Amino acid sequence: MTIRNRLKLIGLVPITLLILLSSYFFVTSYVNYEKANALKTTLINNGALDKALIDIGKESGLTALYLGTDK
Repeated sequence: MTIRNRLKLIGLVPITLLILLSSYFFVTSYVNYEKANALKTTLINNGALDKALIDIGKESGLTALYLGTDK
């Protein structure tokens, strides 16, 4: 093995490791980003559902008051 080939090997191994490591961190960051977006959507849906349930409760109370009054 010549010195030139050894130098190429010594230079390429760390570069390859850096590329692999950065790819791993990129993929894990993207997965976490997608999970955060899913959680954000769930929180928005929960807020809308909470508002709808409160409105239904108010409507139910108003209906009971209306039916309870004598006409």
